[in-house]
Amino acid sequence: MPPILNTFSGHLVVQVAIVLGSVVIGVELLSRLDQPRAKRLAVICLSMLFLGWLDFWSLVLLMFLSTTMFGMVKARLHISHIIYPLSLLFIGVLVLIKDLPSLGWIHTPYVPLGVSYYFFRLISFLIEYSKQPEKTATISSLDFFSWVFFFPVFLAGPILRFNEFNQIDKEKHRARKPVYYRNLAIAIFLKVLLVDLMLYNLSYVTLQSTMELKLSAQFVMQHHYLNIFYLFAFSFSAFIHAYLDLMLYTEISKALSGILGFTCVDNFNRPLLASNISEFWQKWHMSLSNWTRDYIFFPMLVNTRRTWPSTYASMMILGIWHAVSLNWIIWAFAHATAINLYGELRKTRIFKNLSKNPTGALFLKVSGNISTIAFVGFIFIFVAMPDFWHVIKLLSSCL
Repeated sequence: MPPILNTFSGHLVVQVAIVLGSVVIGVELLSRLDQPRAKRLAVICLSMLFLGWLDFWSLVLLMFLSTTMFGMVKARLHISHIIYPLSLLFIGVLVLIKDLPSLGWIHTPYVPLGVSYYFFRLISFLIEYSKQPEKTATISSLDFFSWVFFFPVFLAGPILRFNEFNQIDKEKHRARKPVYYRNLAIAIFLKVLLVDLMLYNLSYVTLQSTMELKLSAQFVMQHHYLNIFYLFAFSFSAFIHAYLDLMLYTEISKALSGILGFTCVDNFNRPLLASNISEFWQKWHMSLSNWTRDYIFFPMLVNTRRTWPSTYASMMILGIWHAVSLNWIIWAFAHATAINLYGELRKTRIFKNLSKNPTGALFLKVSGNISTIAFVGFIFIFVAMPDFWHVIKLLSSCL
């Protein structure tokens, strides 16, 4: 059953309706505030109420971490020489509390809400602070806490960095407010109807069950040539489901942010039109890919002068951010390898010659788009199914 159907089941429906209704009323009242400080204070209060209702102890834990971080900044501690070890410590803690319990290695009572997005936003703040400690130390508590707990982006992103969180001009906000409400209604409607009902059932009920049936031993022996078709159909459908799910979450976050009078970042820029794998990652989950580019890829490239290890490191961090599992590690390794191989392909004489004339450039664009989306859709099988060895078994049936 789709997650949203689990949420709106049984006795929770009244409670959820009351809370969400209160949030909508609070958002509307808050959006009418003209004083910047009053608006940020109201954002903090509304975010605390909403997150506290979802998981009180998560809010307490993350509030403690945020207060500690803000205290370090206000104390003007010089952490530039330990910034990357400190960042790795944060990533290690993220892995510890998010993924190791699921592997059965340790036990923790729960995973704090929005912890992946939260930790990466804090790491970006730390790194930027280490570059400009005097400037960052002047940040007010209202600015910091309204950003770090901003509820439209807290649970499902995008990864909104501190310098990207700004108040919209009053006149522009007043003029675009109906547009924000329209976008919010459309995004919620599409999320519930198209993604959670139609695509979810198509991908994880109809196509997955069909694939499992068709790849049974008897069918494999009789229709070997069709195995890859059923596997790809499920994998590509699951990929499209994930894309629309994340994209619509982002649209909801952007609309809510706009209603409240704050800016938000884009997360997708038509990735299905990408003409190569490198361009795909410039258009897909941009707040996350840009984060790994700025804080993993570029620093490693400066130190090593080599793109291959920098790409692998960036993609591995990106995979681990999702989950510490063989599935995500293989997925990250495959994408990093594809990016590196494309970089080598661009250096070849035939690629350069084709790029110089319109027909050749068009051929590279069309063939690149088809091969990129086919690769991304197919490799998604590793993360569409949680059991790694089951994926291997399904893939082996296609050989």
